[in-house]
Amino acid sequence: MRVMHAVMISFDSALANPASEGYSRHRAYAALAGRLTVIVPGAGQRIVDGPLTIIPVAASRIGLPAAAAAAAEQAVRESGRPADVIISQDLFLTGVAGVRLRSRLNAPPLITQDHSTVLDNPDWMAEHPLRNRGLSLLARWVIGRSDFVRTVNQSSLQSLLRRQFPAERVAALPLGTASAAFAERLPDDVLRAKRAELGIAEGAPVVIWVGYPVPFKRAPMLLVAFALAREEIPNAHLLFVGDLARSKQDLPALAASIGLRDHVTFTGRVPHAELPVYYQVADLYVLTSAYEGFGRVLMEAAAAGLPLVASGRGGVAEMARDGETGVFLPEHEDLGRQFADQIVALLRDPERRAQYGAAAQKLALSEYNADDYPARWVALWEQAATLGKRA
Repeated sequence: MRVMHAVMISFDSALANPASEGYSRHRAYAALAGRLTVIVPGAGQRIVDGPLTIIPVAASRIGLPAAAAAAAEQAVRESGRPADVIISQDLFLTGVAGVRLRSRLNAPPLITQDHSTVLDNPDWMAEHPLRNRGLSLLARWVIGRSDFVRTVNQSSLQSLLRRQFPAERVAALPLGTASAAFAERLPDDVLRAKRAELGIAEGAPVVIWVGYPVPFKRAPMLLVAFALAREEIPNAHLLFVGDLARSKQDLPALAASIGLRDHVTFTGRVPHAELPVYYQVADLYVLTSAYEGFGRVLMEAAAAGLPLVASGRGGVAEMARDGETGVFLPEHEDLGRQFADQIVALLRDPERRAQYGAAAQKLALSEYNADDYPARWVALWEQAATLGKRA
């Protein structure tokens, strides 16, 4: 791998925190690439950590493209090392910043990214029709000025190919988060203590959900489906891990109203490093999303050896492989009932759970391993730099 100078524009202000998971990942990218300069929103001091430089820029969200492009241009000129590639976090405002910087530096190719499922996604469009129509037009404008596009699923990749984007200039690479930390089995006494702490009765089968309960995750459907499942398995327990402030609905109130008050534990936000024990006290992972870019929680649950029951456009079916790593449910007018039926079927079938869980763990650790991900991502930078700008 050749030594290169990559310049990245991101909305993730957590990258300016050396204790964050994201900072550690970008430190690994920098070590592999040779030099990485990252522009992030914020008012802190510049961080120089060997090959990694983080530059906070004080600007409003709408003002970030111009401010970020200016800060990146200045950083490149001060470094005395031309940029070999520009990377933007998304197809929207950081993409606009990338296009602007590409024009100013007049040399490096631009990599833009679709971490969600923006193209050909009616569910996303229906969330905010006017706003998302505008964002869709902006994304198409950015894509038209990009030299390379990284998606996180095959569905988005195919959408780009249908729009005649050159096949050699697009790649699908989900953020790999499966790791030994999720796969390494914790001692039984630790798991028993965690179950007791969470209020889970001894011997109760556990269904887990992890994430931000924003609307497209369809958390209310999960609660209703679980209530239906409990009609067949009364001692089942739902472990709901996520920041309830991100939900538009009062989920604990909904749970209480459908008889789940003593059968669901809402943990609130849990630091990423502490998640393995939560997955390992569970028997089944359920994802009720309308769409996902890929669903890093699926990788983590799979790495922990959990079978998956999932729905959603985007990359969900790439991890929740129907009949192999679990059950994938297509959209249906009675999807909640279908989730309930599959939860019951799998909780009653430990042999099939074990089969799906083993296959899921093997897939996660071989294809989506966190340790392998930095090298795969930086290899795409090198591919884009080698291809250069589009004619």
